[in-house]
Amino acid sequence: MLKRSLWVAWTLATALAWVIVPVYQLNQEIQSLAEALSLLVVYTLVGAGLGLVAGTFQGLVLRMAGRPVKGWWLDSLAGFALALPLGLLMALLQVFVTWGLKGEAFLAPGSGLIYSPYPLSAIIGGFVVGLVQWRSLRSLFPKAGKKEAALWVAGTWLSLCLGAFFRGGGFALTLQVILASLLAGAASGGVLVILLTQKKVGSKRKSMAIAKTRHGRRIL
Repeated sequence: MLKRSLWVAWTLATALAWVIVPVYQLNQEIQSLAEALSLLVVYTLVGAGLGLVAGTFQGLVLRMAGRPVKGWWLDSLAGFALALPLGLLMALLQVFVTWGLKGEAFLAPGSGLIYSPYPLSAIIGGFVVGLVQWRSLRSLFPKAGKKEAALWVAGTWLSLCLGAFFRGGGFALTLQVILASLLAGAASGGVLVILLTQKKVGSKRKSMAIAKTRHGRRIL
């Protein structure tokens, strides 16, 4: 599968997951700790669903491209299921600390405060997705180091940020939802193609070095 075809297929597969899974459920307002705990469950379920569907579709794309990754769907499920609730907890903690320094209680009974943690919560925890996924993805890049790992983490973080920030709320399949879903897929797909291209270049240089060595030429 050519680089462009792989990127397009990956983008569509990821976008389809963002359309199918009810990501709009993350965009809720809370007024109490009880609602915050309830929303934490929602974040976990939506994250697991998004990871499972996206991981399954992306895994099929990788297999069609002749680059199957063992355990990809499982790491994707775990990555999103951890990233979203962790991001929510970090967002809530940030507000708790900020209000605490002011001497005020956040989400206190009867305060009348309404807080909407989305999309900040998704953006904060987005880096977790790439960290977990790299555990299985690195099998495609045996010689990959911290640079490649950081690139993938950054790419998946950007993917989640774009999807969360532009998607908005509501179930309706609007142009905004489609655009956000495509942006999410294009970001991570672009990074994947970059990594695969680097691998091919490395393989080509290695082959040239072997060929020159066989002819008795010195390689600097």
